Amino acid sequence: MKIVAFGDVHIGVSDTDNLEVMKAIEYICKDAPACDLIVITGDVYNKLSDPAMRNKAVQVVDMLTDIAPVAIVKGNHDRFQDLVILERIKCGRQVTVYERPAALEYGDATLLFVPWISKAEWTAVRGIDDGVEATDDSVSGMFMTWLRTEVMRYRDRGARKIYLFSHLTVTGCRVSETQEIMGGGIMVGTDNLKDAGIDGGVFGHIHMPQVLGDGSFVYTGSLTNLNFGETDKTKAYAYIDTVTGTVELKDVPVIPRVSVSINWIDGAWDSAPIDELTDTGIRLRVRIKMSDADDRQVIDSHIRNYLEARGFMDVHTEFLRVPKEQDTRHDEVTECKTVGEKLVAYWGVIDRKFPTPEAMERTLQLAEELTTEIAS
Repeated sequence: MKIVAFGDVHIGVSDTDNLEVMKAIEYICKDAPACDLIVITGDVYNKLSDPAMRNKAVQVVDMLTDIAPVAIVKGNHDRFQDLVILERIKCGRQVTVYERPAALEYGDATLLFVPWISKAEWTAVRGIDDGVEATDDSVSGMFMTWLRTEVMRYRDRGARKIYLFSHLTVTGCRVSETQEIMGGGIMVGTDNLKDAGIDGGVFGHIHMPQVLGDGSFVYTGSLTNLNFGETDKTKAYAYIDTVTGTVELKDVPVIPRVSVSINWIDGAWDSAPIDELTDTGIRLRVRIKMSDADDRQVIDSHIRNYLEARGFMDVHTEFLRVPKEQDTRHDEVTECKTVGEKLVAYWGVIDRKFPTPEAMERTLQLAEELTTEIAS
């Protein structure tokens, strides 16, 4: 059996993101070798879907079912019953949504589908001894007990290879700085999975593509770069051959998302952070620090014209207003030489509001003692 798998599609972040999703799907449909099944390992949607998001998901499924049947595992961003409509659409081949653990037997291979299930749900369904706290370890142990039972059951039925497709957290995986991890789910190690008899697996939830353990487990990562600061030029999908036992990641080209910060001071700015960029085929976010006295529209127009003249067309600007007195305070504090002088400058710039004389005297005394101690 040959399987193509990917996950973390996150339809609904924005219209631009949805376009990138469709380009990635089109690439996979053209690039992927012939397969018997396509698996989406969770997070089809970024949030509770609306009609526009569902229409986009239908387009994705319609393209995929031209190639092979599709199995969808529920992710933590997918709301309960929000995916089942995809089973009802008329398309080339069958679509199956897994919101509860299930298995598919195909020849001498068995595929186990485990959606995102919170610790609370596992505790409620599987039960836990009264008076015992439902910790990460206890719930993971509960999951592994269930998994070993399932593996033994399908081995007894003749399964030569057993693969796991799930939306979960693998201990020791690498996480990009831009991804905020939602807790509350199952955490397992690849050694535990191997000990339980799982031959390999493809997982969703972590947005960084990576090979895990001995190479038979992988995260395909998100289908596109989802946040500014993700500068990857490729993401991935997985290709599994249950006959040879191979699990490999194949590249999917994506658009890097770069973020730079600049200061706009009294009509002047340093363009160096932008001038250092050489790839114009990126999505660029420019964070601009400006004072209350500056005109946002003037600055935005100036910077956009500067960027467009250099070939940057996909630009997003964000503005951070800094009170003028804060800049003034910063300058005065910077010019002071001693800790005591810096404190006086810090207190005195804004409307000359000082703390009580007693507090100020005591603080300056401590500052002088600290300066003397450091010098010695």
